Amino acid sequence: MENNVTNPTFRNLGRRVAAILAVTGMLLGVHSPAQARAAPKQTGPINFDERQCARDTFRVRVKGRLEVVAKTETCLLLYTYDPLAEDNEQRDFGVAWVQARIEPRGAWCATKVWSDLGVSEDTRIHKVTPGRDLSMKKPRKIRVKLSSTANGFGEENATLSEITKFHPRKVRHSRSTVGTSRIFTQRWTGQRGGVINLTSGAEISWDVRDLPNSIASGLRYDFERRGRC
Repeated sequence: MENNVTNPTFRNLGRRVAAILAVTGMLLGVHSPAQARAAPKQTGPINFDERQCARDTFRVRVKGRLEVVAKTETCLLLYTYDPLAEDNEQRDFGVAWVQARIEPRGAWCATKVWSDLGVSEDTRIHKVTPGRDLSMKKPRKIRVKLSSTANGFGEENATLSEITKFHPRKVRHSRSTVGTSRIFTQRWTGQRGGVINLTSGAEISWDVRDLPNSIASGLRYDFERRGRC
């Protein structure tokens, strides 16, 4: 028995909130705040601005009763590069950081997980992390790090970094456009009944006269009911 599902959870930062990814079936979610894992380590002229998190419990009906498939969490953190440390008079710069967690339950195994970062058309993505794909046969600890110099306009380097344990089999990264929105996706594939943590980030910028229209994180996943992963 296989169950595929798209989790419609998004956390949005910005003065105006918009369902920028509705084309793919992913809509805005309204959830109570959840306890996030530790924030990334930061250095240089970058300031923490805001964090929003959401936690969900995914259930399906099996033989007439509801069964918990997984507990999930996605957190979106926004950092701003100090405007006094860069000399671009048209744009402000920052980093959007996404932390995703999937915790399969019972007989269910995660087979695919997509962690998405989406920005509206008024926001540019200049750089992303991780910048490479990974294939592994055993778990590996990877330092996910992003360095920002305000796309070359900054006086000094600012960094965010976090150590994440990745599990077999593959982690892939891609960029796409949905309507007028830009999406950076981290996709894990494998077979796991334990916790999966994903971490990604992007250097972004927006017009100094207005805050970003929308920045959103999304979490999608596929599960298979196997009994043992």
